Amino acid sequence: MTLSHSICLRRAMRVAALGLATANAACAGDAAEQLLIRPGRFDYLSCPEIAKAKETAAKREQELKTLIDRAEKESIGVLMAAASYRGDYLQAQGQQKMLAEVARQKNCAAEPSPAGPVPARR
Repeated sequence: MTLSHSICLRRAMRVAALGLATANAACAGDAAEQLLIRPGRFDYLSCPEIAKAKETAAKREQELKTLIDRAEKESIGVLMAAASYRGDYLQAQGQQKMLAEVARQKNCAAEPSPAGPVPARR
């Protein structure tokens, strides 16, 4: 094997490894957020409790998104945002997905019912 052939082979192996790593990371995106949530955590909540937890998780996700966007405006902010907020952001997204799944399994209403008396039927 010649030296140039060996160099080409090493480059091809690096490109292949990088391609596999990228594909693996893309596939793991959904799983990453759900790995941060304990399975069955929301199974024993009632529908109103699920609605309240979904609202809280959505607010937390929005807060973290705002913080990430603000941090990424700085040159070093991308690293700071990833180190500081990305895990919590993924956890909030995972909570929302699991809460939606539990709500679907329990046949909870899509939107929480408004507070107050229910109008009487005529």
